[in-house]
Amino acid sequence: MATTITGEDKDLPVSISISKLKRLLGRPGLALISVSISLPLILLALVSWQSYDQTIRTARDRAERSVDVLKEHALKVFETHRLAVDQINERLRSVNWETAGGDQALHELLRRLQTGMDQIATITITDEEGRMRASSRIFPADPSISFADRDWFQALNRAMKKALPRGRLA
Repeated sequence: MATTITGEDKDLPVSISISKLKRLLGRPGLALISVSISLPLILLALVSWQSYDQTIRTARDRAERSVDVLKEHALKVFETHRLAVDQINERLRSVNWETAGGDQALHELLRRLQTGMDQIATITITDEEGRMRASSRIFPADPSISFADRDWFQALNRAMKKALPRGRLA
């Protein structure tokens, strides 16, 4: 193989083959060239693998921390909902269902809970037939509004019917 190198003053023909390199450099020279080419490639591969491994470990650590934060947040949301439900249940012990929609104190409790907790969008109390009896948004509550056709109401209603005992209690 012949290559021409162009310089400022003249063209220099250069013809180098592997056999000529062996004769010019000898075995130690060829070994040095081989090492000078392969060693950086091996080092590049090792550094790339180490960088890849570190990136995977960092991503896994971040994902685990994110899962922990999300788990803690979800637990706080459920705890907040439980506290709100407990307060509402305590207040409902003394409520007459027929007049609950016009109970200003009940509405204020629901409104205060809803506005005080970012996790709660609205609080609506329904009777067993799905009619609205109290709301954090509407006062007085309109019992003609029915949630009986909603999937969430039907699922809750079925669960409550299974959970509540039937018949005479001894």
